[in-house]
Amino acid sequence: SDAVFTVDRFGTIHAAWAEATKLYYANSRSVTRMYELSAPASDLIISVDISGTAFLAWGQVNVTPENNGIYLLQVKELAAPTRIAASGVHPQIQTGAKIHAAFAVSDTLLYANSDDWQHTYTVTTGIEQDAPFCLALGEDDTAHLAWYQNGTIQAAFSTDWSLTRQKLVSAEHVNHLKLAIDERGEAHFAYSMLNASGQ
Repeated sequence: SDAVFTVDRFGTIHAAWAEATKLYYANSRSVTRMYELSAPASDLIISVDISGTAFLAWGQVNVTPENNGIYLLQVKELAAPTRIAASGVHPQIQTGAKIHAAFAVSDTLLYANSDDWQHTYTVTTGIEQDAPFCLALGEDDTAHLAWYQNGTIQAAFSTDWSLTRQKLVSAEHVNHLKLAIDERGEAHFAYSMLNASGQ
């Protein structure tokens, strides 16, 4: 898979990538790790908490039911992945006071956190396959999600996914979406669109 990168608040660069059933991690402080997985990883993503600890998440699809799902790994010696959902694709994670995750299952966008991974929240239904979405955290550890659905970019946050839902802007053929929350709790987003010829 393509390598993923992030930089923590101490300036350390963290990187991860997957090759077949092996997951690799390295950082600019010369720490390296390799983990054996039960199946190839897809949609690998990385997040770093306030202490500089890295967390990796990925999906495993089209394998046996006991190996399908969304997985999370805290990067440390002798670590083992935790399956946080039995199915899903395109995971997003953010680390704050707890670990927050979002992922898609069929046409449904779901959210869960490390207080109880078994308790998932439905953010929206009816999203198209591979529709972009992204997860960000506010200063108070509130999770914010933005996603593309029915020709609009929409957003909501975890105080109440239904009551806080709003349409931000109309757009066609959105293929990438990014979200950030500033110190005042205001959301900022950027997106790109394909033209009619798919470019």
